[in-house]
Amino acid sequence: MNFDFVVIDSGFDLRSDSLFNCTGILCEYLPSNSTVPICDDVDVYGHGTTVINMIKKEHPDATILSLRIFDDEDGIVSSSEGRLIEALRYIDRNHTAKVINMSCDIIEPTRIEELSDITYNLAKKGVVLVAAHQNQGGFSYPASFRWVVGVADDAFRPLNKKMTFCRDTRINIFDSVKFVRLLGNKSKNNSINITNINNS
Repeated sequence: MNFDFVVIDSGFDLRSDSLFNCTGILCEYLPSNSTVPICDDVDVYGHGTTVINMIKKEHPDATILSLRIFDDEDGIVSSSEGRLIEALRYIDRNHTAKVINMSCDIIEPTRIEELSDITYNLAKKGVVLVAAHQNQGGFSYPASFRWVVGVADDAFRPLNKKMTFCRDTRINIFDSVKFVRLLGNKSKNNSINITNINNS
């Protein structure tokens, strides 16, 4: 299917009282250790519903795929690097999108080559990739890849002086603009999974 936006996040709640407009939205969930999503309209955190509402307010006719990769286990909302990679591969194989918004960051990736390859492949096809930076200001992925637009909230303080940061700037991501991101050093610690849901 063709979508204007794909939102990889905590899901989308069709029963939410705050819905602006839910026409043109398909909801799917990618279970752990799976490559095939299932239909699902659950939001385990509320963030995905908020992001999609913001998109719908600006673009009421937009078609959106909500792809949930997060689970809530005993009050802890989490996912994994592998699930993000599989979600991106699934989109690449089965859908077309103008924009993919990823509301997650990986601080110490263990599969950086795979993440780099799939995001670069999507960017080469003309997909605009948007991802959350970790708000403490260091490198996080996929936001730090040169072909991904990295976003953060007001608490973001870039630790690398070569990193370009624009505060309170609205950009038109459909313009032919180049966004420059620097690659960081890969950590040897294999214990970090995606656990942050940031504003993107």
